[in-house]
Amino acid sequence: MSPSGRGVVAFALLTLSALCGVLALEGPEPLQAQKKSETRAETEAMGKDWTRARDFLDETLRAKRKAARMPLAERCTDAEFIRRAYLDVLGRIPSREEVKTWLIPDLTTPEGQEFARLKPHQRREKLIEALLASPEYAEYWARFWAITLIGREADATYRNMLQEWLQGQFAQNRPFDKLVYDLVTASGSSENNKAVGYVISFENDRPALTGITSKVFLGKQIQCAQCHKHPYEEITTDDFLGVQNFFRFTDTRMTQQAEKGLPAIYEARDRSLPANVELFKRALTDEGKAVLPKFLFGETYKLDPANPPRKALAAWMTSPDNVYFREMTVNRYMARFLGVGFVHPVDDFNSNNTPSHPEVLDRMAREFAASGFDLKYLIRMICNSEPYHLSSVPRKAGARYSEDRATYSRAMVRRLSPEQVVFSVMRAIGAGDFGSRNNRERRDQTLAYILQSFNYAYSDDEGSRDIDDYSGSIPQALMMLNGRLLNDGTDLAQDNTLKRIIAESGNDKLRGGLDVFLATLGRPPEKWEASRMKKHVEGESDRNRAYEDIFWALLNTTEFATNH
Repeated sequence: MSPSGRGVVAFALLTLSALCGVLALEGPEPLQAQKKSETRAETEAMGKDWTRARDFLDETLRAKRKAARMPLAERCTDAEFIRRAYLDVLGRIPSREEVKTWLIPDLTTPEGQEFARLKPHQRREKLIEALLASPEYAEYWARFWAITLIGREADATYRNMLQEWLQGQFAQNRPFDKLVYDLVTASGSSENNKAVGYVISFENDRPALTGITSKVFLGKQIQCAQCHKHPYEEITTDDFLGVQNFFRFTDTRMTQQAEKGLPAIYEARDRSLPANVELFKRALTDEGKAVLPKFLFGETYKLDPANPPRKALAAWMTSPDNVYFREMTVNRYMARFLGVGFVHPVDDFNSNNTPSHPEVLDRMAREFAASGFDLKYLIRMICNSEPYHLSSVPRKAGARYSEDRATYSRAMVRRLSPEQVVFSVMRAIGAGDFGSRNNRERRDQTLAYILQSFNYAYSDDEGSRDIDDYSGSIPQALMMLNGRLLNDGTDLAQDNTLKRIIAESGNDKLRGGLDVFLATLGRPPEKWEASRMKKHVEGESDRNRAYEDIFWALLNTTEFATNH
């Protein structure tokens, strides 16, 4: 890029970055409310119609806002909703063609005519259904859960193994309780059962496996009780050992090293249980003390060869009656889609950190369990709720961010994760067919490079399991991508989005500008933006370079870097 072009970019960055800001999150402010009584018929209807739980969520929050005198934000624009939904459900922005399909239906086709006749809320519901049916849904959520479970810094062999298994589960829309049960109890060789990727990734570090399993699936952070009593809960070191000892008879090992292009093979196996309780206690004795496996806040495990400890733990964890499991899952998905859960941090339920809306969490969690732990059912509940369709601009002047969060009175601005950055940039520049093997490998190599660079250059926490927990910014990501991907994305000798936009727009400066905005920000330009962009194109002797400047500038805006 020429020095003059970079100057224009810098100027545009200063102007366009003001479009949107990222606000720091504060803790939720709990609000108390009475549970609504339910009839037997209402209870029996649970899990059969997600709109009932959605309506309960909407009605309860409306009442809370009214009591708090918190006005509701405006409904977000269709363009904003489309971009938000793509990022949340598929982990990337929509292409300009996808934006046009949902924003400007083609009235020359029967499908476009049918879509145009739908009411606004029906169009958005149809979009959510289309995204849930996309093959990319399974890929994105497999990646999300692999990071959540074993972290970004896990060995690539473990991560790829786990992600491949998870993708198959999400593609089938496997009930979440069964998915988690199989994950926690996975045994055998990695050749035949890639679900062992979770257990073997801890490399026989049972305390770490115990802490992550409890935190991720139950929302109970018991890891500190490994050394001392929990500061907020009645959880002692014996309680931690009681949970840890469900994994005491599980061993993992490598059975074949990677060689000659073949991957390493691992296995997870459970040793045979002792023949009687006395021998069982002896096998569990450390420093003269035996701690039997014990369910958190529950009963002690009873020795049963037909129900070995790991299977007993997984069955207890994933039971429809386990309030921790069902509420933790709902809270995670609420936070993922609405920017904040009923409990924040999302996986730290404790007596000092109670839900902001306990009655709504309870109802949604029971609906989720009654649906057969159907994750798509849960997503429909949330993505079709009133809060999910709101603008991120507050209605009340001077409102505190914590007030908006506590009442879900507007959308919460969230920065994109490193994965979303890479996938969105690739979609924006048109980096080939994502389905082809070569492009998928190239994308994965680029993603690995970016994440490694974020970690080492910008002081990420090693092994972070929070998909949004990273220190890098979008300009840093683009800088790293520059030599590996973005040059191709703006090189007009290559087949990319920018080249196609210039060719299709001809001499129509406004159309070219519209398509650049749709490809990057997923919306048409505002009048002032269109005017400034037109002036820049007319003032640049090289029209192609002018569009390149605009394309780069938009990719560098805060608006592109956030989901709002």
